[in-house]
Amino acid sequence: MKNSSSTPSPDEMFSLGENAASAGNQDEAKKWYLLAAEGGNSQAMVSLGLSLMMDQKMGEAKNWLGLAIQLGNTFAMTTLGGVLKIEGDLAAAKKWWQLAAKSDEDMAMYELGQMAWDSGDLKEAKKWLGLAADLGNTDAMYDLGAGAAMAGNQDEAKKWYKLAAEAGDVNAMYNLGIDAAKAGDLKEGKKWLESAVAAGDAAAMHALGVVLEEQGDSRMANEYYKLAWAHGFTED
Repeated sequence: MKNSSSTPSPDEMFSLGENAASAGNQDEAKKWYLLAAEGGNSQAMVSLGLSLMMDQKMGEAKNWLGLAIQLGNTFAMTTLGGVLKIEGDLAAAKKWWQLAAKSDEDMAMYELGQMAWDSGDLKEAKKWLGLAADLGNTDAMYDLGAGAAMAGNQDEAKKWYKLAAEAGDVNAMYNLGIDAAKAGDLKEGKKWLESAVAAGDAAAMHALGVVLEEQGDSRMANEYYKLAWAHGFTED
């Protein structure tokens, strides 16, 4: 029988760190991540690296991420790319993202898509975002929708927004709602805006108020306007 007073294992320490982080206790989380990382847990090394990155301690972050990579943690490659991007070393960041992408790390694919988009290589961007989307990356789905909308391809945009929205992307829900309402399909618009409202989106609350007002329900429209303002909505 396991001794209840024994020292937690590195995996258990990592779980304690995750629980502390979920509860908003970042100092406690870092304490457990450090202990777990020192015990050889590569996930803790990545979490510690992310925490150090947020504290602007890039050198320490890179050291822990490098150790995690040596242990075969491919997400550490993606994260190290993010640190290098912040430091302005885009060539090195790209190298790590490409390595991570070979291991099917969807966030690395997404970052490569963003990098290609920023450089104006839309074909390359679409390729990487498509690969990330195929692995379930909702940010990639949304960006593919936004790119299609910018290009005037509304059917393509709707396809990607719908995939992203069904996977829980609130911005995609909002865009689907707005686009449907503008096209005159208030029922469809209301459905997607209600989904975004349920997720706490203040802009969707206001937009739903507009739809309800157009449907003649001024009382409910005013309720959603007030709800939107209570959630921090401001009109530009």
